[in-house]
Amino acid sequence: MIGLLRSIRFTKAIRVAKDGMSAILSDSDSLIIDCELPLAQFTVEQYHQMIGAGAFEGMGRIELLEGYLVKKMTKNPPHCVALGLLDDILSSTIPAAWHIANQASVDLDNSVPEPDLMIVTGQRRDYTDRHPGPSDVALVVEVADTSLQKDRRKAVTYARNRISVYWLVNLIDEQVEVFEHPEGTGQQSGYQELRTYQRGDAIPCEVGGKSCPAVPVDDILP
Repeated sequence: MIGLLRSIRFTKAIRVAKDGMSAILSDSDSLIIDCELPLAQFTVEQYHQMIGAGAFEGMGRIELLEGYLVKKMTKNPPHCVALGLLDDILSSTIPAAWHIANQASVDLDNSVPEPDLMIVTGQRRDYTDRHPGPSDVALVVEVADTSLQKDRRKAVTYARNRISVYWLVNLIDEQVEVFEHPEGTGQQSGYQELRTYQRGDAIPCEVGGKSCPAVPVDDILP
């Protein structure tokens, strides 16, 4: 072990537009990492090499965020229910040329997150030799309760890699935060638009330029 990583705070701002006004998520929404993992940054290539060598055996589920190894949160029952409900709805409505990937990796510039759900182009066997990249993904979804702070911070990473749409299913506030239109580079990356959908609302959905049935918030919240 190179060292123990107990807490690292990222203070990069998430630039969004809300109600027609630009806004910055507060420092309380910065990513804080609390885990006992090597205190070092890794490239995506190094991360995959370490997985292939079995370097993470016995550590539980982890992902690479901004070059750091981060432990995945344990999923509570409401988290599992929300993810299953969303999978059921989207699987029956997305175009045939796309598929749902659950808790699968996506290769980004300096991160390999494992979002709870992605809508990915092509068939599953198309990714036998590689993970999807940003251009393969129409939508990324994270379901958050205890991980809300970290998942909000992921908007910077997804925007920098031009993931066009990011849904954050916020179980704490019973709402879905939809980030759209990525812009900027590096630390200035963010989404131009943030819309919040609450119970009684329906979330518009578009995949590969085709409109899909809107998703009622009530149908995906536990």
